[in-house]
Amino acid sequence: MSQLRHLSTAAAAAQYTVCKSVNVSASQLFKTVADVDDYDKFLPFCHHSKVTRIVESSNSTKFAFEAELTIGFPNTPFLTQYRSHVELDKAQKRCTIEAIESTAFDNLRSTWNISEGKGGNKNVCTVNFHVEYQSSSAIVDQFVNNVFEEVAKRQIEAFERRAQKTTET
Repeated sequence: MSQLRHLSTAAAAAQYTVCKSVNVSASQLFKTVADVDDYDKFLPFCHHSKVTRIVESSNSTKFAFEAELTIGFPNTPFLTQYRSHVELDKAQKRCTIEAIESTAFDNLRSTWNISEGKGGNKNVCTVNFHVEYQSSSAIVDQFVNNVFEEVAKRQIEAFERRAQKTTET
C-alpha cells in the first residue's frame, strides 16, 4: 500500500509526502538511502552522485556530509545539479537532505523516516518520504509539478529494489 499526497502548491512552492510499506528491513532501506555515492547506479534520472565532504561524525549513530547530485530527464532539456547537506540518524532511521546550492531550486529539502514493519516482521518496513521545494523559475516549477508524483513513486521503488538486491548479496 502506498500513498502519495500533493499537500500544497503555491507560487513556485510545493510539498509532497509518500508513505509506503516496503518488503525490506528498516536497517537495509536506511543503509541504501544513506549510500549517496551509489545513487547514480540505480536511481532513475540520477546521472551523478558523490559524497564530497564529511561534515560531522560525532558518534556512531549520527553523522553528516555534503554531496553533489546531477538529475536529468530523458527527452527534455531539464538537467540540474545541486549540492546538499545530508544528516543521518542511524538510531532513528532518519535522513534529512537540504540543498545548499542548486541550479533549479531556491529551496529543496527532503526527509526520510523509516520504521520497522507492524507485527514484528523485520523484513518489512514503512517509509515516509517528505519533500518541500521552491523552484527557481516558473518554467522549472511547471515542469517539476507535472512529473513529480511519478518521479517520487519510481524513486521509492528503486530504493526498495536496491535494498532487496543488496540484502541478497
